[in-house]
Amino acid sequence: MKNTLFCLLFLCLLFSFSSGQNKRYILEGNIGKSPVVFMLDDYGNNDLSAKYFYKSTLRDIRLEYEKAKNGDLIFSFADTYIKYKEKFVLKRKSTTVFEGIWKDSKNKELSVSLHEADLSQIKNPFLDSKYIQQLRKEAPENFIRSSYLVFRKDTVSGYNGHKADWYSEKFSKTSFMRISATEKSEAKNVINKKLFDLHLEMAINQLSCSNYSAYNDAEGIDYSTSISYWDSNLLGFSNFSSYFCGGAHPDFGSTGYLFDLHSGKEYELDDIIAFDKSVTTEAKTNFTAYSAYRSNFFAPNLAKLMIKQHQFEKPKDEEEDPCDYTNVEYWNFPSWTYTKEGIVFTPIFYRAARSCEDSFLLLFKTLMPYKNKDFKYQLK
Repeated sequence: MKNTLFCLLFLCLLFSFSSGQNKRYILEGNIGKSPVVFMLDDYGNNDLSAKYFYKSTLRDIRLEYEKAKNGDLIFSFADTYIKYKEKFVLKRKSTTVFEGIWKDSKNKELSVSLHEADLSQIKNPFLDSKYIQQLRKEAPENFIRSSYLVFRKDTVSGYNGHKADWYSEKFSKTSFMRISATEKSEAKNVINKKLFDLHLEMAINQLSCSNYSAYNDAEGIDYSTSISYWDSNLLGFSNFSSYFCGGAHPDFGSTGYLFDLHSGKEYELDDIIAFDKSVTTEAKTNFTAYSAYRSNFFAPNLAKLMIKQHQFEKPKDEEEDPCDYTNVEYWNFPSWTYTKEGIVFTPIFYRAARSCEDSFLLLFKTLMPYKNKDFKYQLK
């Protein structure tokens, strides 16, 4: 489930409002004396949505919209028990200038002043990050948010004679690894930049994980990172996340990573295992070719190996037992982790059967005949 969480949040948070009358306004200003960033999405036909964060906390607060008879724009945050906990009553002075009041459930009032954000004035300390440059183009509010992030080294861990430094981010409370400065890896700096980008993304996702009925406490996503392989050539680890950012149900997913310690290359699963000469990745060709290979060659062969090694049988009653590990389609896009013994695969089931998503090991000796000829390391 490569980058499942990150993709879901990216679609939710960075949706493009380019069609028709849709427009996103990124505003800065103050509620009383407190600096805020305010995001207003105008879909046309009097359909708006909004969210904002205080620069002191960086956590999104989602707001519901209603239009007053006098033309005021009213945005509020409420929960099950209180009609509203806070409310904005705004007047649009111009296209990108808003003024009004904020008040809480006890009728405390503060003045509100918002204007269009000027990204050229944002002093972001992470401009050499590819992820930050992506945010600048596609999610300006998160570009602003990221400029306030603070990372601190807090612990060191060991694995197979190697050391990893662990950093925590102040506002999101996320923790993630870097290759220790004492390691002699040729590509240490290259890989650490990629690991830093992953940590930035984790922090932004955590701070953006919000819904309409509860305040964001920076705990909506539970991350867990585990190093699974580390020798003189390769570093492998998995990043698991369980999360609830609104919607009908919580969700979860795992992403596996494998880095070449000499070149800094990040390997995809299909760079390692090839069941046919048509093997490809989405990045190398396109999703159509990638999906065709996965459906026609990867999934059938992987399912066959799994059935043989783990003695899977088709359930007699799929309504009673939906965990049919003999179903090839569940192996099309499994999540994976590169380990000392082999590769651990987790099939992806439909939403109602997500509890079936257990992990299963295929030993390297089983996978050896299918090693991608371009993968220069032995499967061991």
